[in-house]
Amino acid sequence: MVIADGRSLNTIGWLKGLQGRPNIEVHLISTYPAEKIEGLASQHLVPVAFGNLGGVSRKVGNSTSEAISLIGTIKNQLFRFAATFRSQFMKLRNIIGPLTLPFYARQVKKIIDEIQPDIIHGLRIPFEGLLAFQSMDDQALVISIWGNDLTFHASASKIMGKWAEKVLQKCDGLIADASRDIRLAKDWGLNESAPTLVVPGGGGIPQKSANISPVDLSALLGEVIDQNRPIIVNPRGFRPGSVRNDTFFKAIPEVIKQFPKALFICPPMSGEPQAEEWIRVLDISSSVRLLPLIPHDVMWGLFKGADITTSISEHDGTPNSLLEAMACGSYPIAGDIESVREWVEDGKNGSLVDPGDSSMLADAIISALKNKKHRGRAAKMNAKIIEERASRNSVAMQVETFYQSILK
Repeated sequence: MVIADGRSLNTIGWLKGLQGRPNIEVHLISTYPAEKIEGLASQHLVPVAFGNLGGVSRKVGNSTSEAISLIGTIKNQLFRFAATFRSQFMKLRNIIGPLTLPFYARQVKKIIDEIQPDIIHGLRIPFEGLLAFQSMDDQALVISIWGNDLTFHASASKIMGKWAEKVLQKCDGLIADASRDIRLAKDWGLNESAPTLVVPGGGGIPQKSANISPVDLSALLGEVIDQNRPIIVNPRGFRPGSVRNDTFFKAIPEVIKQFPKALFICPPMSGEPQAEEWIRVLDISSSVRLLPLIPHDVMWGLFKGADITTSISEHDGTPNSLLEAMACGSYPIAGDIESVREWVEDGKNGSLVDPGDSSMLADAIISALKNKKHRGRAAKMNAKIIEERASRNSVAMQVETFYQSILK
């Protein structure tokens, strides 16, 4: 049984990998309202820590034409309000959210009693891992660490820190998307003898992502786009405490001084008040397009045609969007943090920058745009790295073996 955010593309990728294994039956408890995911043995909703306020994923179907219809529009004014006060809400959630655990744990216990799973897998610590810990009986408990579970969320409040320690001390196995987080987890109380596994948090990269054709930008954006325009993609959205979008937007004026035609494409940022304000203040509206969440196949097509993909975070695990961009041949420029250094070597298969230094980011983008041969060499290296370390089939086999070792 997997407890996860059913809206998340990472969750969906993880579940698809597990569904392909003949010895695994997958049940999902989603902590947010989510559309039905095909192929699951069962799917349930338990909205711990105000998950109901998250709403169903802002999804736009399965084709480019369906994505176009939502570009530049805001269908839900509640989302705009929530986006404005996201940071404050997250702080409040980290304080009050744990207090909702006992109520929702009772609901999960009823589902567990009915299904009788062998393993309960919380796909990140807050709040799915906490809910799994509160709900388990004699099942094996597996926890995943995603992104900034320990580097940010566990330190967000005293109560979150205490719960993180309890979960890590109790779990029977730990999966992380960066070796750094295995080391940090031991500092937080993980048993030295507990089995661990390091694999991409989204279940690995499917081969078809590398073979997809570049998206038709003119069709996607609903305007005529010069095919020779340099394309830079920022796929990270807004993640307070992690992604430094301020650095990203402040770098744009410096880039367009040397590359006036450079186009910065940002999904999913449509309707984000802060992004709109940066665009207005920096006077860069002609160089930036804010998109809603677009279908996964369209996103891969966007990566395939992008010269550069950025991931400027200061707290993170291994961003799946970064791995997908690497698989599709887009040159990665990322924040210089330990977890990303496990995949990107600065100056070799990508560039690493100080997440708080917009000038350094601008210089990295300009340098990469000037050196097409270097981007081509990096693309070949990254294709090999993804095939060897992050393919979906490989990850699924490793996870199945890991589950089996937990049950022995």
